[in-house]
Order: sequence, then C-alpha cells, then structure tokens
Amino acid sequence: MERIIFTLIISLFSWPILSQQKGFSEKGLLQLKIDVLECKSMAKIASYGNSDSNKYLCKAVSASDKFSSNIKNAEASQKNLLKYKESIGKIYAAIALGASYSYSPVFLTENAFPRIYAYKNGVESLIFPPLIHDNIFNSLRLNTKEMASRSVSDILLPIFSKVFSDIKTSIKYIGFSVVYGSKDFSNEYSSPNYDYILIVMPTSVAMNFTSGFITDQEAVNKSDIYIYPYGGEIRKTNLTLQ
Repeated sequence: MERIIFTLIISLFSWPILSQQKGFSEKGLLQLKIDVLECKSMAKIASYGNSDSNKYLCKAVSASDKFSSNIKNAEASQKNLLKYKESIGKIYAAIALGASYSYSPVFLTENAFPRIYAYKNGVESLIFPPLIHDNIFNSLRLNTKEMASRSVSDILLPIFSKVFSDIKTSIKYIGFSVVYGSKDFSNEYSSPNYDYILIVMPTSVAMNFTSGFITDQEAVNKSDIYIYPYGGEIRKTNLTLQ
C-alpha cells in the first residue's frame, strides 16, 4: 500500500514535467483551444456569406502588411513578440508566398498574432494563428484522414517550404495550422463542420525542408501533429500523407 501511495505522489509531481516533455503545458493547450474555437466561429460565419466576416478576416497574402501595422496593438502578454518582430514579419511574408501556392485561398483573423508557448521542457516556441481554408470538403468523397492530408499538403507544407529561406531565429519550434470545413453535399440544407490540424515543426527540420533535403512525409514524421476534430478534443496524432 505504501509503495502504491508513493508511486501516485511521484506521478502527480512529475505530471506537469511529463506534459511539457510531450508538448504543450495544460495552460498552453487551453489557450490553443480558445484560439481555435474563435477561428472556427469566424470560419462558420464566413461560410454563411455574412458580409460582417470581412471585418474580421483578411487574405493570408496580405498577412505581412497586417502584422506590421497591428503589432503595436499586441496584448501586454504578447509584448515579448517584439524581440522576434523582424523574423515574424518575414515568416508572415512566407505565409503569403506559401498561400499563393495553395490549393485554394486561405484567410487569417484580422488582428491575430502568433503566440509564444513553452513547448517540450519549456522551450520558447512560436505558434502562428490558424489559417482558414476557403474550400469546403465533400465528406461523401473524402474521409477524415484524407481531408487532413489534403489540408497539410495543399496549405501547411507549402508555407513551411518557404519559411526559412532567409530567416535566422533562436526559436526552436514553429507551428502552423489550418481550420477546414466539410459537409454532406447531397443535403442542400447541411452546414459545414470544422476540423483543425496543427504542425509543430522543429526549426532545424523546417530549414532542411526549406532547403529540399527531406521529403514532405519526412518533414511530417519529424514534427508533432495535433488535431481538433469537430465534436472532439485536441489530441496528438500521426499523419500519413495521402
């Protein structure tokens, strides 16, 4: 009995450490969830053709200009972004370039800023706000894995491939994500449900990927993949590109 109690105590004290080693802290994961839910809400509004959505969304190709003009309005908790201002500006330019190669247009929430998270043993990491995929997938033609794979191949990897061509940063991990919708097109009254996928890639891997030293699948395998499916919770997963 004493041994069991001792084991439980050790587990409780080590849980926050293990959580950080695996990825996000509990607080970080909660913040991520809040950001994603807000983004899903914006995507839902936009899918209804609501003109008000134009007030909150901007094309990813103009993200660099938006960041430059809005960084002065960053929350107090995000003032530490200023030390990475130059790198972030260049990364937003890479997002714009990557977005221009995408399967379809992608959007960003108007005043969204990247967030700095403590990731894996508290390492300072940069996670960019979710992109919104302008395409709605047909759930009768594609399954969940195929939609996730398409979103990664068509949107996220083209961005990662442009990121580190001329950027030097001390950030160890960088994350890009996308919210994408799907619905049953045989039902004219159905509305889209939205899923989310995030790739957190070590910058060393991103540099090799940008330089063409590793394949798309190798880059994915060396990264952490998180999904937040409709009606589910955020969880870590593996992804085989289709």
